[in-house]
Amino acid sequence: MAFNGNETGMQLSFVADFVHDDLNCTVLLTGTYIKGTKPWYGFINPIEIPPQQMIKPQHTTHAIVHPVVGKVGEAWKGRLIFVDQFHRTYPTEKIEFKFVGPTENPLKPKG
Repeated sequence: MAFNGNETGMQLSFVADFVHDDLNCTVLLTGTYIKGTKPWYGFINPIEIPPQQMIKPQHTTHAIVHPVVGKVGEAWKGRLIFVDQFHRTYPTEKIEFKFVGPTENPLKPKG
């Protein structure tokens, strides 16, 4: 879960290998979302994939989307959709994410 004031979002953290089959053009992945959601933020640092190369993860990547499409407290399985510098989209295979973290906003006043 992710929280922005009273808004609730869904945060996904992952590492991945990326490959690009274009002969000439470098692709910059600028963000990701889930179908039916909107991202709160793009990637802080775009993921650069040179032509015909595979890159292996160098850091954990985060996506925060709204609204929440999973069930709070349960694993979620679905496709991420990556977006490049030309606004082209790349859906993934279905991936399962385990639920970790609070189910309610930890900054919400009690009582």
